[in-house]
Amino acid sequence: MIQEALVAQCRLFLEEDMNTSVKTVTTTDAEIPKLMLKSYTSMIAVGGPNPLVILISFDTSLLDHLAELFLDGAAVEHHEREAVRDSVCGEISNTVVGLALHSFPNRGKGVSITPPITINDASSIAKFRTAKLTTSKIAADFGSLSISVIASPTPKKEL
Repeated sequence: MIQEALVAQCRLFLEEDMNTSVKTVTTTDAEIPKLMLKSYTSMIAVGGPNPLVILISFDTSLLDHLAELFLDGAAVEHHEREAVRDSVCGEISNTVVGLALHSFPNRGKGVSITPPITINDASSIAKFRTAKLTTSKIAADFGSLSISVIASPTPKKEL
């Protein structure tokens, strides 16, 4: 349910706010031992009854296109490019997660989110033994992004 809400909000954001067409969406929730990251990744931790980690990872080409739209075509000095990418990566992730919160259990009440942390130099994240990893790839004009959710398994209630 959370994965679908994140994908839906991301798709709406890309198509309606950023005028960027989405071509395909594929979701994998099979046992994935390692998550391969794209060039720029933003991570947000979600606290509450069902804590999880959300990662949104961008191809550089798509992130540069979105950054240009965010800046309304304003020129960016070469030495500022990394800071702009980091900022836009975090801003988009924060927006998508914030818009999807109403779809979380209990309509997002009692849920807290951390500010986004941008990761540039990692190539993969290995999940811990029992963690559940779901990932969706969104192919759009100018490149693709992935949305991944890492969650702990729901503890079984004892009778």
